[in-house]
Amino acid sequence: MADGWKVRAFTRDLSSDKALKLSQLGVELVGGDMNDLSSLEAAMQGIYGVFSVLLPDWSPSFESNAKEKRIGKAVADAAHKANIQHFVYSSVGDAEAQSSFRDAKWEIEQHIQSLGIPATILRPATFMENFSTHCLLVYRTEYSHKPSSGMA
Repeated sequence: MADGWKVRAFTRDLSSDKALKLSQLGVELVGGDMNDLSSLEAAMQGIYGVFSVLLPDWSPSFESNAKEKRIGKAVADAAHKANIQHFVYSSVGDAEAQSSFRDAKWEIEQHIQSLGIPATILRPATFMENFSTHCLLVYRTEYSHKPSSGMA
């Protein structure tokens, strides 16, 4: 935004505290639901690009995996239909290796590639915000001690 880019955020609740904070920063808010293709398509009209991040269900099941696939593909399809210039998808590190037990991210990646839209697929091993929460504290507590008895 500092360089003149306009940012649009897609949210279920336009009046949530997080949405209002974004609005105060100059972000355009668009209400909708990821399960509603027409609201996805409407949100993508007239934009340059899309950043898509779908949080996995922390209690994975066949149903949640199918839901993530459906939503991920719908976001990519809506972006394709809107002729966006660039699509960024936040997947997961080593997505193809995980596909034997949890294939949503890998299948979404393949779908994006099949559309032929200009895309960047990010494969983080963790979310950066984890470093500001308890994960970092656990790491420091468990792994920052020096080895004992002559081990380097």
